[in-house]
Amino acid sequence: PYGIYAGEFSGSWGSNPYNGIFVSHNLGETWTPSGLADRGVTDITYGNGNLYATIYYWGIEDPPGLYESNDKGASWTKIGPDFSASSVAVCGDNILLGGYSHGLWVSQDKGDTWVQKLGDGMYGGDIMSISVYGNMAITSDYYNNYISYDCGATWEILGKNVSGYLSGVSIVGNIWLACSGTTGGIYRSADSGQTFYPVADWSPNPCYAITYYNNTFYASSHSNYTGYYNILKSIDKGRTWQDVTPNDTVSNYVHNLSWLAGSPGFLGQARQGPLRRHRHPAAQ
Repeated sequence: PYGIYAGEFSGSWGSNPYNGIFVSHNLGETWTPSGLADRGVTDITYGNGNLYATIYYWGIEDPPGLYESNDKGASWTKIGPDFSASSVAVCGDNILLGGYSHGLWVSQDKGDTWVQKLGDGMYGGDIMSISVYGNMAITSDYYNNYISYDCGATWEILGKNVSGYLSGVSIVGNIWLACSGTTGGIYRSADSGQTFYPVADWSPNPCYAITYYNNTFYASSHSNYTGYYNILKSIDKGRTWQDVTPNDTVSNYVHNLSWLAGSPGFLGQARQGPLRRHRHPAAQ
């Protein structure tokens, strides 16, 4: 309701990037800074009337982790534990926070207190993404995929036949498409996530982001052959896929795909360079 927010996360110190949050009020035509400069923004979400952003780098005095804004991004306040954070989602009144090496944490009181739900201390695993659908949440580390039916209070292993970490999930009715960040590509379930099977009409390339808009699934993939990134779409519930990459060559990591309601509608892609998983001494 406030505009479009984008977070920059770059390890290219020589180019002096802003490495903070930008906001656009004209559908992405122009952008202005909206705080958290030099901090490395890894994820942004909106819920319960607040904006939330996960931060990778230490500031001069402020630690990395989760930051909250209740004034449309004019100011940001640190909440939650102190570690380099990778992802955030809001499920009901709960906030779900993923770390690069601290596992998954959940607050059931809107950020006042936190409990580690996946992992053990600073060796909790690298949480790749968090997807929320009603009271259901799905997340992954490098080794396992998990699902919660109570907004993160309890977790169990997700489905069968899924290999590799999930970088995104899209759910429409009983059709679940799981986007695997390894060479597994896309897995499809027609029984609400109980069993998954690899999509035959998908190259051996990984899948990094997926969304659903206007009766169509969209996904991003990296070509192991060309080295470029592609955007693909499916109009038959994920069975077959067609390349719809924009005319300009997409050379950077497509981290997220989101739809924007409008007339006409828009589909936006968030790109990141190859240093997304880069570890910097300041991030420890």
